[in-house]
Amino acid sequence: MSTSSTEGASARSARPAVGAIVAVAIIAPGGFLMMDGVLAAVVFFLSALLPSVAIAITMIVPSRRPEVTRPWRWALGGSLCLALDAAIWLLRTAEPSLPEGLAVVAQIAVLLGYTGLLVATVLLVLPAMRDDGGKAIDSAIFATGAAVLLWAGVVDTALTDRVVSSVDRSVALVGLLLVSGIAGAMGRAIVTSQRARFTLGCLALAALAAIVANMALLVNVDETTGVEAPWVGALWVLSNVTFAAAALRPQDLTFTASHRPRTQRLSYPHLGFLALALSLNPLLAAARESVGEEADQALLTTGTLVLVPLVLARVAQLARLQHRTEQELAHQATHDALTGLPNRRAADQHLDQTIRQVREGTLPGALLCFLDLDNFKDVNDEHGHHVGDQLLVAVAGRLQAVVRERDLVARFGGDEFILIIIGAPDVLRTETVARIHQALSAPVDLGSTTASAVASIGTAAVRRGNELSGEQLTSIADARMYAEKRRATHGIPVTPA
Repeated sequence: MSTSSTEGASARSARPAVGAIVAVAIIAPGGFLMMDGVLAAVVFFLSALLPSVAIAITMIVPSRRPEVTRPWRWALGGSLCLALDAAIWLLRTAEPSLPEGLAVVAQIAVLLGYTGLLVATVLLVLPAMRDDGGKAIDSAIFATGAAVLLWAGVVDTALTDRVVSSVDRSVALVGLLLVSGIAGAMGRAIVTSQRARFTLGCLALAALAAIVANMALLVNVDETTGVEAPWVGALWVLSNVTFAAAALRPQDLTFTASHRPRTQRLSYPHLGFLALALSLNPLLAAARESVGEEADQALLTTGTLVLVPLVLARVAQLARLQHRTEQELAHQATHDALTGLPNRRAADQHLDQTIRQVREGTLPGALLCFLDLDNFKDVNDEHGHHVGDQLLVAVAGRLQAVVRERDLVARFGGDEFILIIIGAPDVLRTETVARIHQALSAPVDLGSTTASAVASIGTAAVRRGNELSGEQLTSIADARMYAEKRRATHGIPVTPA
């Protein structure tokens, strides 16, 4: 069965479960609003447990198991941490006299949960990041920077007249920044992947609901009773259920780099964007101090710790892309685009290096073979250049098969090839030429026709004490090749001077 058929069957088998989850995503938040006390805490805990169950099912059932499981293991760990937070809330709702230390455990679980989900998100969309030249990281940086501004301009202002512990503020801030980064990366992935839009949309909705709920948890809590508004819990339920819906379609998130990674230089506007991201938190701190207010140390520290790694990751990615581009350009400058063999320039450089090493005594000698296909023009004229190109590729493969790793096969130009074989030239001359003729003796099946790969070969020896240059040796081998071609065509023995 083909991969596409398997994916289609898997997608169809998941539709009932996804439909049920979507229905729950609509019903559960509304039901939560009509509940209170322990019953509401139970519903919240079950919704928090739902993503872990969905991921576990996905990992266990072969038809739904994703090809790459590492991101989902991180997602499972993160969702279990968030489920632990919900379980602690349930226990404290049922038994308010439980020790306050459980609240600290819950806060740690939340931070670990968001961290796990952020790592899972990065791993999931990493192929898409490679495909779009890193714009997903840019989106994560932008979204995180926007979250910093949201905190400084809206949330912090709303908390001015409220008594909120520094720990609660820090946990909420970290959650906001991490989830915003997740939402930004997902938003970019939605743009680049049509296939995964439903699943990514569920994840993005889950992230947005978590952002709003996380902020509302601070600004909408009754300071007398300590109870948040019911709609805040409904948002958490919506976030949990939509996350579970996405977990049931992991095959949608198996990104492949369908295009070459886009080369992106570190342009001045891009450099300015990254510099602004790095300086955003210090600028906000300086702005507050300039009007006589104390800088938000939590925002300055946490925002920097989140943004700096993202910016460094983006710069490192740009450096890798630049290095890869330079390598590709260097390869293109020294290799033939059709056959993938080294080109004339590379062959000349290799021959000059070989001559130098033979003169220095580090190599015993070498044999230069100049090869030209017989009747190649007839193939092009009768069957077209595309068939001629196929013949050249086939010949290149056969030549590579008869040489050692230390030897060189290069396309000199047109239907001409050069081989530089390392070893004693007098020993190599007879056996190497015979081996090449044997490799090219069988006709080449080109699909629409069969063509001869027979070639004429001229040789020149590279010996110690020989003062001939690479250009001179190539001319000698070339002349002997044409002499061989004339002899084979007309039966006229010709010995070049």
